[in-house]
Amino acid sequence: MLRRVRGALVLTVTWAMGWGALGAAVGVVRVAVLVRAGVPLERVSSLVPAIAQHWALYGAIGGILFSGALTLAGRRPRSVEALAPRRTARWGAGVGTVVAALVTAAPLALGGGPLSPVLAILFISLATAVGAATAGGVVHIAQRAPATRPAALGATHLPPAG
Repeated sequence: MLRRVRGALVLTVTWAMGWGALGAAVGVVRVAVLVRAGVPLERVSSLVPAIAQHWALYGAIGGILFSGALTLAGRRPRSVEALAPRRTARWGAGVGTVVAALVTAAPLALGGGPLSPVLAILFISLATAVGAATAGGVVHIAQRAPATRPAALGATHLPPAG
């Protein structure tokens, strides 16, 4: 049980960091567009950390969902080495799509207005791609990690099913 919680926590933090970094890049682009449109930098500079925090939260949600997908779909094989990065990338793409759909639908559920269709499609597409890259990348990195880790860490095994 503790291994399962630790694995979920590592995936959640990893996804949050990756998505947060991308969010910072999105924030920089957003600020650059606003400054170019004539908005003073002092008024919009706080957007970068705010957008990065939002994306990190989206990534954390994705990490939790991906951990659940690995637990459900990863009953066999038990080791990270036996997982196919392409298959896990597809799972990650699905998770990214679900996270984007939730984020896109949240304003409607909370009584706000919908995103423009162009922004919604752009966000869902980007989140799907980032989910695939994060999931495939995590498995690829885990497979390349040295096999000399202490067995007590259990770092190369998926949590047991059930």
